[in-house]
Amino acid sequence: MVDNLKHLRWLLALKQTLDVLMIVALLGSLTILLENFSNVFLSYFHLPFLKDFLFWLGPINQGIWTLTLPIYSFWFILVWGYFLALLYDNDAVLGSIISVSSYLLASGFLNFNFKVTWQNLSTQNLFFAFFVSTIFVVVYNFMTKLQFQLSIMPGRFTWFYKKLSHLTSFLVTLLVMFVYFRETPKMLHLTLRDMFNQLQLNVVAMSQNFVVILIFLLLIQLYCYFNFQGYNLMLTVTEFIYLTSQNFNIEAANYHQLPHYLLTKSTLDSYVFIGGVGSTLAFVLGVLFFSKIPERRRVAKYSLAPGIFNLNSSTLFGIPVILNKRYFIPFMITPIISLITTYIALSMKLIEPIQIALPTIVPPFLNGFLATNLDLNALGLIAVNFLISFMIWTRYIKRENDLDKTVN
Repeated sequence: MVDNLKHLRWLLALKQTLDVLMIVALLGSLTILLENFSNVFLSYFHLPFLKDFLFWLGPINQGIWTLTLPIYSFWFILVWGYFLALLYDNDAVLGSIISVSSYLLASGFLNFNFKVTWQNLSTQNLFFAFFVSTIFVVVYNFMTKLQFQLSIMPGRFTWFYKKLSHLTSFLVTLLVMFVYFRETPKMLHLTLRDMFNQLQLNVVAMSQNFVVILIFLLLIQLYCYFNFQGYNLMLTVTEFIYLTSQNFNIEAANYHQLPHYLLTKSTLDSYVFIGGVGSTLAFVLGVLFFSKIPERRRVAKYSLAPGIFNLNSSTLFGIPVILNKRYFIPFMITPIISLITTYIALSMKLIEPIQIALPTIVPPFLNGFLATNLDLNALGLIAVNFLISFMIWTRYIKRENDLDKTVN
């Protein structure tokens, strides 16, 4: 049943959207890092030319940041409409145009008098814009399918009728969209937008509950261990929820405010999935140091370099960890323990919340240090989680040595 997730085309579209989205958030986060590194250098090295260069760079740095979240929101909706139309066998470009048009209207970027209001173009309205754009792209998909079925003819005219149905559906959808935004009472539209904005805040607040993040973590681990094809899609749902809290933290950090949310996407990447799902970097090192099985050690040598960049497919399938009953318990409990220690440290304010968006491939230790805006305490937490994971994995590796010796 859970494997049927791979057949949900809208979920596949969401996954592909999130895959191409990180570069925009990363660009904005780099401006925050650059500012902090600048302050560090100026505090330690009193170099006049460096101070002049950073003074000249400051406005550019701020300008890049100011545009980051609007571009992030715009790019998210554009790519979402593109893949949603594409995976339903429709014209992807027309789907993205419909999605972006509805977003600009729904977010208030274009108000009812079609005047530009930039302040509304941010992640604050992203849930509402996501919902509205999805509705109109679905309308476009449905009308295209209906028209093509009514006008389908065999032979060389099939392609022509298909393109004609796409164009007709596109124009009709745009007409419906503009009529809706033009004729819907402004108060009703604003009420709907406020309702979805509140829903967005409620979802983010709910995601900060420890039980909720624990359930997500268990599902990710179970999907991965049993090699369900829906594993990546389970990660997609988690990312979609926790990227929202991460964006709020990034925005707060830029305006020199205290980030409000403890749990974000990078929280899992930095503190829980050290080396990949299952904290397998500790497992690879444990095999290299303690395993007496030549096949295990040979695969671990090849898996070490990818593991440093949080890529663990060779570990999961090469050793293997997937469906290996000897490794089920450590594979499940090491991330849970890391989550507990991380949640305690964040709750006690021993480390800073995530404030920087980083790609998953940033190596362990470095990712937590950068993502928390140069917080040295984050390095200590990652070290503690890694050592605990290493000790747990080592125990089962030594037990496997004993079992292998008994069998031989």
